[in-house]
Amino acid sequence: MGELKPDLQTKLLHVIQDKSFERLGSNDVIKVDFRLISATNKKMDDLVARGLFREDLYYRISTIPVDVPPLRERKNDIKKLIGYLIGKYSSELNLKNVTISKSALDILEKYSWPGNIRELENVIKRALILIDRHTKTIDSANFEYLFYPDKISKKDLDLAISSITDEVINNKIDLKMIEKMIIEEILSRHDNNIMESVRITGIPKDRFYRLKDK
Repeated sequence: MGELKPDLQTKLLHVIQDKSFERLGSNDVIKVDFRLISATNKKMDDLVARGLFREDLYYRISTIPVDVPPLRERKNDIKKLIGYLIGKYSSELNLKNVTISKSALDILEKYSWPGNIRELENVIKRALILIDRHTKTIDSANFEYLFYPDKISKKDLDLAISSITDEVINNKIDLKMIEKMIIEEILSRHDNNIMESVRITGIPKDRFYRLKDK
């Protein structure tokens, strides 16, 4: 909602006020009855003060505001989310009886999660792709890169490539899915900002747009 363009803000305000709209290319007025639920990661009062968001629209949509703190302020939720995500993506990757060590949980609970739940989701998916197929245990070593992103050795890189290759061969995982997961991980680390992700990685922006929209 915080990134809604000015012309769309005006149109939305009219729909909320009049409970009606006209389809593109038609003069017929369509009456509607609805409840609007909106979400944003922006500070709306700041956008209003800077003139980037209509004040009248803001007061129309903020009848019952619900503030959801970032994940770093909800440490008690992290363990539950991890359990849910492991279950969800283990099924997609045909993994059974996956466990996570206490040391790994400790690392994830200490991390600041700048990308919030989206980043946590991608971190768990990455760990499951690289998991040891024999032990089926996610360990703290899977998450060292979160704190030491510049210390990934050639050995670690070779291991990651080997593990992904095994998954592709043994489980027929689509390479496009792996590419999409990597793109999502990059975006989550840069607050979903495509241009910043392009600047940092050098990956052409059309690949971000193409995979992000799928």
